[in-house]
Amino acid sequence: MAEKGHKAGLFDLRLIIAVLFGVYGIVLTIVGLAFTTDADLAKADGLNINLWSGIGMLVLSAVFAVWTFTKPLVVPEDVATEEKPAGEVH
Repeated sequence: MAEKGHKAGLFDLRLIIAVLFGVYGIVLTIVGLAFTTDADLAKADGLNINLWSGIGMLVLSAVFAVWTFTKPLVVPEDVATEEKPAGEVH
């Protein structure tokens, strides 16, 4: 039986998380590739932590984006809401 409703679209929290991780991942990857010095590598025991963190964030962003588009969140149309008249105090 198919559920009646509409997709959450831009209001799906998974998409917002994917965008945020994607932006931070791009920034860290660029910093790791272009702006890492030998002193930075020495502090991190030879590991380019910005590069690897950025790549990890980009992978996580892709996972959230794929999850959002393959299993969209469906908001039911017939959600019962209790609305009280404007003057009623309860």
